[in-house]
Amino acid sequence: MSISDFIVILSIIVTLVTVAVSNNKHLWLYKFDKKISTVLIIVAILIHYLIFFNKYFYHRGWYLKCFMYQNGIETNIWAYIVTIITLSVLIYYITKCRYFPKSNNDKIIRYYKSLINTNIAGLISNIDTYHKKDIDKYFEFVNKLPKENSKKDSNELIDEEQVNNKVKANLPRDIVHNILFNKNFIKHSLDIDPIYFLDKVYNVTSDCLINFSEVISFYFNYLIESKNTEFISELETISDDIIKNDKRFLPLIFNEKPNFISTVALDKVFGETAYKEICICNYIFNQKINEWFDNEYKKSSCYQFLQFFKCLHLFLIDRNIAFNKGGKTLFPEYMHILTNKIVGLYPNTIHDTYVEKFINDCINTLRYLIERCFKKERCNYLSMYIQELLKITKIHTDYITYNKDSLENVIKLYLSLESTYKTTECYNSFLNHLKSNKCKIDKGLVKEILENIGENDRYNAFYQIKKILL
Repeated sequence: MSISDFIVILSIIVTLVTVAVSNNKHLWLYKFDKKISTVLIIVAILIHYLIFFNKYFYHRGWYLKCFMYQNGIETNIWAYIVTIITLSVLIYYITKCRYFPKSNNDKIIRYYKSLINTNIAGLISNIDTYHKKDIDKYFEFVNKLPKENSKKDSNELIDEEQVNNKVKANLPRDIVHNILFNKNFIKHSLDIDPIYFLDKVYNVTSDCLINFSEVISFYFNYLIESKNTEFISELETISDDIIKNDKRFLPLIFNEKPNFISTVALDKVFGETAYKEICICNYIFNQKINEWFDNEYKKSSCYQFLQFFKCLHLFLIDRNIAFNKGGKTLFPEYMHILTNKIVGLYPNTIHDTYVEKFINDCINTLRYLIERCFKKERCNYLSMYIQELLKITKIHTDYITYNKDSLENVIKLYLSLESTYKTTECYNSFLNHLKSNKCKIDKGLVKEILENIGENDRYNAFYQIKKILL
């Protein structure tokens, strides 16, 4: 091997580095720290020594006799061998090795931050290629932390992890808090792949991570407000088993570790986003109901809240899950808060508009959940649904005259409650509610509905209905 050969190889390496930097793909340069660079310099000096050995160093006696053998390999061939081995190791280190020196962590984070607004696809590719396993280990560690440590600073927690050598240095933690939890990253990643961020964090069941609830709220707020068609479509087509279906969003949200839902209070996130939409007066609620505006209505935050509320509570009912972690984790009151707010903003434009449709959708959703509770013999949430239904029904009757469908819904609900909740406050409140709205209800419709339903084994309930409404 001659010096010209070495210069050619060196030129190729310099060209590759230049191309990588110009194409914003110089992450692999951060695999080299001072120690590795020193080793490479020593190897380069050794190659030069071997190349010039016969012409310069041998005649001056600059060599060790123990390395000199008769009929041995010539020094220029040794230079070639060392060069090939070095290049092979370098190629493997750059393309296959996932190790980054600790001293370069800050440089990597700065580089990744620069990619958020310039090359989000490349950033996502780098995270998946080099850091996915370490990030998963980081989240596994966080999930195993005892509850009493939940209020500690995450930096302190990861120091414990470093002692156990379960996560390499602090790089996974830094990537999570500075990149994954960066709001700009969340927004741009949603445009590339809407479930990328959710797929990374859905297994987190601990509240130890600083700002975790905040970034989850931001993700879903942006997802709802961006009116993602795939997400809306999944909410509309709810299957019998939310987990075991071919969807992308719902199996991650409603996974086998429901603590994720509890930790971030997702129903509250959806409720607050819907409330904000009502407060800024979405034009859709002023419109008369028709097919053209139905699509717009289904993209609204209010409709997405309603569908998510239904998904969430079907999940809880079917698996008989009750959250009780010392804090409030379910917020059903958003149902009547939203209906009350929307009626207050549009008191004169309710009939046959999307205000009325939203209220009716709320009532039908709660009725469906009550029927599901009876079917599955679950009483955990039954009283909660009934209380909400009573409040919404009161709002409904205060502003809207009962038509046949809505009146039939109310009577069927009354008959369903009669046997199980006759002595409860819910049942009595419902009874008083019917009495107070008697003047608004058409007696002819009541007779027609009762005849269609039939008495069956609910004679006492029928007698009460006739006594109150007829």
